[in-house]
Amino acid sequence: MLQISKLSKSYGKTVALDQISCNLGKGIYGLLGPNGAGKTTFFRCLSGIIEQDSGSITPIHQVGYLPQHFGFYKGMKVKELMLLFYDLKKIPCREAHDEMLQLMEKVQLLDRMHDKVGSLSGGMLRRLGIALALQGNPELLLIDEPTSGLDPEQRLIFKNIIRSLRGDRTIIVSTHIVEDVEALCDQIIIMNKGRILTLGTEIEITQRAQGKVYEILESQQDTLIEPYHIIKNSQQKGQSFLRVLSDTQQRIEPTEQTIEDAYLLYIWNERKNAESN
Repeated sequence: MLQISKLSKSYGKTVALDQISCNLGKGIYGLLGPNGAGKTTFFRCLSGIIEQDSGSITPIHQVGYLPQHFGFYKGMKVKELMLLFYDLKKIPCREAHDEMLQLMEKVQLLDRMHDKVGSLSGGMLRRLGIALALQGNPELLLIDEPTSGLDPEQRLIFKNIIRSLRGDRTIIVSTHIVEDVEALCDQIIIMNKGRILTLGTEIEITQRAQGKVYEILESQQDTLIEPYHIIKNSQQKGQSFLRVLSDTQQRIEPTEQTIEDAYLLYIWNERKNAESN
């Protein structure tokens, strides 16, 4: 169990983490939040890259971290880079060699071990990053925006790899792509302005938006009762429909809610509460 208690971090007058407390067990957690929510600072504190101002984190034997932006020595071969990181992590050579082959197979790069890093595609570099993060079999794995910038095929490959890592470890995947959370995660954390707004399963999170999501013909928009938010516009059978999120009960029957609906509701209500204060 990863126990986090009253974790706080500020940069000057900017509060990045504000008294975060949560307990995370084994499994895959999706960390959702807008830009500036504090997700990357949260990861950097958990990984030990930066030190929190206050609060505590359960001591962790080893952490694997794949940041959103990272650079490699492009002139090195994949195998050479893997061995360099094993050396930096002080993992014995014999143990490193056996594990390296297993990791290369897991991330589908076994046939590229003798190629230069600079020859790899963006998706392959992400998979290499996962292999590096998994060195030494860490009990906590942090993955920041893993599918950002990848094409649909590479996104699918990457998500399948992450899904295969379920087991005796805690994995936190930070993303703004709700679809990735739905496909990967056992539980969801919604974060904004340095605070955790909620933590729960997909069913528990989506219940927050129950009875608050509506679909209506765009031509009938003037029948809606304020306030409401238009989530998206879609075409169905040649007609234009609006998907609407509202705390106000409308004159039509609500439709089925999704994680994205609940996520937006949490963020918008948080913003509304901040403005009222």
